[in-house]
Amino acid sequence: MNGENEIADCDLQGLRLFMFVENETLMDKVNAEGIGSFKTFHTSTNQSKAEGKGTSEAVVGLEAQFVLTTRNAKGEQCYDERDCVTVEIRNRQGQDCTRKARIQDNRDGSYYISYFAKETGKRDVSVKVNGEQVHGSPFVVRVKHRQYRPVSSFGHQGSTAGMLRKPWGLAVNERDEIAVTETGNNRVLVFSSDGTYIRSFGTKGDKQGEFNYPAWVAFDRFNGNILVVDNGNQQVKIFSEDGNYLSHIGNKGNLDHQLSRPLGLSVDNDGNIIVADRDNKVIKLFSRTGEIVHKIVGKGSFSCPFHCVQYNNYVIASDSHEHCINVFDRVGNFLYKFGKKGEEDGEFNNPHCLSVDKVGHLMVCDAGNHRVQVFEQSGKFITKFGTKGSGIGEFNGPVSTAVLSDGRIVVTDFYNNRLQIFE
Repeated sequence: MNGENEIADCDLQGLRLFMFVENETLMDKVNAEGIGSFKTFHTSTNQSKAEGKGTSEAVVGLEAQFVLTTRNAKGEQCYDERDCVTVEIRNRQGQDCTRKARIQDNRDGSYYISYFAKETGKRDVSVKVNGEQVHGSPFVVRVKHRQYRPVSSFGHQGSTAGMLRKPWGLAVNERDEIAVTETGNNRVLVFSSDGTYIRSFGTKGDKQGEFNYPAWVAFDRFNGNILVVDNGNQQVKIFSEDGNYLSHIGNKGNLDHQLSRPLGLSVDNDGNIIVADRDNKVIKLFSRTGEIVHKIVGKGSFSCPFHCVQYNNYVIASDSHEHCINVFDRVGNFLYKFGKKGEEDGEFNNPHCLSVDKVGHLMVCDAGNHRVQVFEQSGKFITKFGTKGSGIGEFNGPVSTAVLSDGRIVVTDFYNNRLQIFE
């Protein structure tokens, strides 16, 4: 026992050799300047106001907007970079019913706020600054069904700059530039969202920067490149955003890395390139460098895979000969399908290309019925727009759709040689 006490005493003696020595310079600085202070926010939530149409009404799938102005206790517009602005849109059960609101801080005491409502009915829009509701919040917003109204069209038959001959594929980039493939002129044209012609590239041929029936186009949002399905040359060609040829994927054949009359094209969330390999009756996913990632063969097989897009954890493909839409999981396991040949709501006659709008609704170009149909992801029919004709809002063979940043829809009107935009 004595031995243990002696060891403890030795340990304590060792500890006594250590002592805390303060940093005199630092202590002098703390004593002189202090360790900090409390500051109050100058912004008054009672005086701050949210104003604009988006505080009272919205339309499913279209961008709703309003402006928040922060003010001090005197009612004067003020700005504090520490202010924390939050916006929530919920239904009466407290469930989120919109895409996340986008808040643009103008750094002058005003905030531009936009959101996309996903479902109809009365919704509560809560606007808070530093955790407190601003004046009038939460706002009761009535969300209405979307009526697809044509607002503009551009292009007419021809081959000069800005003119179109049988426009097919369609894509929109982050700047709302619209790229469209022309099967009649074997080129790709790029327009602004108001229809102003910007540039074009390509001509008929089988060389690197040439096309033989360019069927589809997509923007790679990871690097800005433009991808084009060259149906007649059995390739996917890759260009810079300025239209300079970079490389290609595939060549004619039925092996995994080959293609046979490919049609639809898209880029998934991982940057993989999804190609509808029509005559090989399969959907193929390639890496950016052209290696096969995996294949989707459908339930049994496709009859004529036309286009394929990924949305969340689903891969959705149209089969134009079977007049239906097939839905798979991310690795290609078949989940379900919907649609059959016909003219009624939810039926198809040669469904072509697909796109997903701002609230997750699937749009299908029902080419043979000269309309676009809109569905929930489950396949439940929502609405439709378009009928056969050449007037505004009418179609003669709609092939593809794309969605602009504000929710407007662009449609290629194949035999009318034009693009139409719907609000």
